[in-house]
Amino acid sequence: ITIFDSAAVEGTEQYRRPHQNYCNSIREGLFEILRNKIHQDYRRKCLTLAYYLMRVNGGRWAVETQNNQPKGTFISLLVQLFCVELRVLLELQYRIATDQSQMKQEFINSSQQDINTNLPICLKFFRLFIILLCEDVDIMDEEYNEDMMFP
Repeated sequence: ITIFDSAAVEGTEQYRRPHQNYCNSIREGLFEILRNKIHQDYRRKCLTLAYYLMRVNGGRWAVETQNNQPKGTFISLLVQLFCVELRVLLELQYRIATDQSQMKQEFINSSQQDINTNLPICLKFFRLFIILLCEDVDIMDEEYNEDMMFP
């Protein structure tokens, strides 16, 4: 049984190492793409990919250090871009709701599809980010409480 257990652990580690390397490479690539000015459609696809990778790998994946960047640079960029994206989508929704008579139906339909696709991703990202912040606060609270323990 011990041999089987160690083989299973080794197999898992062999799977995780390349998987983690791929995810780190994708994070670095996304960082390079997102920190440059790109078309709105490509930015939205990159943000969606970043959200799903955070969801699969955990929020700490986005906080880890990159090649020459300080820890948290990527998550900071994501927060800024998701804030901008959320504002753009909400303003677009407001424009559609108030000025519908002056807009072409084709523009309204494509805009509504963008909103329905991307707004939930933005909100889910912020939910995940808040959970990540709460986890870090819990860790900090535990460290603080350990420092305050009396012998």
